[in-house]
Amino acid sequence: MTKFWATLSNDILNILTNGLEEFNVVIEVGEAPNTQTFHAHSIILRARSPYFRQALSKNWARKERDVIKFTKPNISPKVFEIILKFIYSGTVNLMDKPMMEALDLLIATDELLLTELSDHVQEYLLHYEVGWLEDNLITLWRKINQYESCRKLQEYCLSLIYLQVENILQWTKEDFEQLGTTLKECIPLIGFSQINSSDFFDKVWPFRDILTKDTLEDVMRYHLKPTTSPKPVDNLAKRLQFDSGLLRQSHAALLCSWIDRLGQKRGMIEDGRLCRVSRHRSCYAIRFNGRDYGPCFGDKDLSMKGKFDQEGSCSCQKDDYFDKVTDTGSFKVDEYEVFKIVKK
Repeated sequence: MTKFWATLSNDILNILTNGLEEFNVVIEVGEAPNTQTFHAHSIILRARSPYFRQALSKNWARKERDVIKFTKPNISPKVFEIILKFIYSGTVNLMDKPMMEALDLLIATDELLLTELSDHVQEYLLHYEVGWLEDNLITLWRKINQYESCRKLQEYCLSLIYLQVENILQWTKEDFEQLGTTLKECIPLIGFSQINSSDFFDKVWPFRDILTKDTLEDVMRYHLKPTTSPKPVDNLAKRLQFDSGLLRQSHAALLCSWIDRLGQKRGMIEDGRLCRVSRHRSCYAIRFNGRDYGPCFGDKDLSMKGKFDQEGSCSCQKDDYFDKVTDTGSFKVDEYEVFKIVKK
């Protein structure tokens, strides 16, 4: 079979550069004063990106005169231009890009679910920019550590940290401050009492400067005075106070970790349950332009109609959402809850 990928790539890219009169999506990218408007075609965006497949669905897209209006303030215009060219042509050139721009591109691919591009960016960095990665290890780790798609770079960072521990005497005060800032949320979750004295001295003590005075005193008291009871480990789930008949604390902790990825500060949310519904009451998740929506979402991904506790009143069919909500086509629901995120 003969393949003409290069011709196909150029022809589709030509639609982006010369076929703007046929666009039906307008995307406002960036934050003032660094903003830019891009024009695109929904059929191509939806075909190439699971994120856009959902975001541009008829249940979520906002249309004005048959044109979908969309905003992406958290992605810079330069990065989005690279992404848009990749979506249309399947090509990308990172050779002349600044390193921080390449990292911003990597973060954006995680949000837009562009797995192929994410893998390519990581392979490029690991092949061509090893020197920069080693010199800026902490900056790199702070940038990528929360993103699941950056697994290759994360593993590289961890291996580098392990190999370079012997060079800790060369660390500057700024190095320790950056490490402390990165691990600030994690340190309270560490069970220091479960680390034996030998490992503590070899693997923790060299980094004592990032521990608070109280933490260090408590750990030293425990190791030097065996009769001392260890300080309880902070538990994220226990700090999440909410009223739910369906969710466990572990579920709440998982949801909060997802919210953290979107830039929210841990501990800045509280119980936002709108209602708990049983029998034949009704409760809506969203009110927009005088109309009620939900608890359904997507076109067909989750639909709950009428008396939801009767067989066949609820259904799931993969359409806009990236994954199937459930493998069960139709079902009934005994009880459901609707939540919202509330900032303290």
